[in-house]
Amino acid sequence: MGAFPCSLVASIQCRQCGGALAIAVGAELTANELGVRRGRLCCTSCGDSTNVSAGIVLSGAGEGDLALHDESRHEQQLRDARARSTTGDADDPRWNSEYQLMEILSALAALDIHPGDAILELGCGDGRYTTRLAPRCASLLAIDLSLESLAVLDRRLRGAGNVGLVHADVTTLRVPSRRFDVVYSTLTSNLPTREHRQAMYRVAADALRSDGRFVFSAHHQGIMQWLSGESKSGRYAQGHIYRYNFALRECVNEVRPYFASVRAWPIQIRVPFAKRIGLPTVELSRRLERVPVVNRLGDLILCVAQAPLAAG
Repeated sequence: MGAFPCSLVASIQCRQCGGALAIAVGAELTANELGVRRGRLCCTSCGDSTNVSAGIVLSGAGEGDLALHDESRHEQQLRDARARSTTGDADDPRWNSEYQLMEILSALAALDIHPGDAILELGCGDGRYTTRLAPRCASLLAIDLSLESLAVLDRRLRGAGNVGLVHADVTTLRVPSRRFDVVYSTLTSNLPTREHRQAMYRVAADALRSDGRFVFSAHHQGIMQWLSGESKSGRYAQGHIYRYNFALRECVNEVRPYFASVRAWPIQIRVPFAKRIGLPTVELSRRLERVPVVNRLGDLILCVAQAPLAAG
């Protein structure tokens, strides 16, 4: 069982009033008193308490209880079930497939993490990015709606003392303003509505320092999706989790009210027959990201937003 770092308690706020949290008397700490295993975090303003169980902060009204949109509730249930069937604590081998690396390597390059950075990860799942980010930064606050996925991630982190796990809805999360150097979110297009995505953009813009960056990925309505007749708003064939496919300009315009600088480009570019003829598909994908027209073969969009707007 892991522990929530005491040093990261100041990085989350009371879900009710946004006040500062403090570790309550009687909380179970680690032997070196650097982490909270079980207990409560109490708001210093309104007195509301937030539970910590098995080293994970539970920001819902009750243990494992979040107020979610029906589409997000469906995703939560599927991901909880999948996480319960996960055995062992090793990284998922699927994370290192060529197709996954087309996304992961591009995202890590855009994040440009430095050793002193404080990172907020919105939608960490069971650690596809978290396990890669943790060794590169000073601290990482990782948020997800699937409590079972967070439990798997906790095992994978093997007691990393710079990572705090929080069970929360990324659209209603409360963290101190201007606290983080980097905010990252993968597949924001799984959020069920434009309003939910905008709420998350507001969280990111408020959380970032003025010179920080918000990096996120989203599904792309590219050439492959157009040729196959895939609808912009739909669900995965397996599991039926909701997803929305963005046009490139549409993605930029949606986040622009919250950031003064926004750049986006297609990634995860699948070139027909490339693997069959022996081409290095990961390297090829990354080289083609900035090639106009050809990059419309990309399955995802990667967006980098900077200069957060306080009034967003």
